[in-house]
Amino acid sequence: MLKKLHRLKKNKDFSRVFKRSKKIRTDNLLFNIAQFSRAEVSRFGFVVANSIDRRATRRNGMKRRMRAAIKELLPEIKTGYDAIISVKKPFSYPYKLAEIKDQIKKGLSDAGLL
Repeated sequence: MLKKLHRLKKNKDFSRVFKRSKKIRTDNLLFNIAQFSRAEVSRFGFVVANSIDRRATRRNGMKRRMRAAIKELLPEIKTGYDAIISVKKPFSYPYKLAEIKDQIKKGLSDAGLL
């Protein structure tokens, strides 16, 4: 689980990132990344729509694996950014952490955060 200080929780934070963000795509994911200079940490939010999978348990499983991947990569990620990671195309079930981590790593490196 990500610490609270690394999470985007409030609706206004999500809205602010969506308005000011730069978009990066990988095979299954879409990254909305916005820079906020006065922040000492980077924060992340995760979105998995009902259209990806109708079952809440599978959507939550995807989000859990994305959080775990971010937690592992956190020491390498630059500070001062807010990012929302959205699933745009479903991963194959059962979800593999290595596959999700590779796509997150690719997206963050394309955005210049790694």
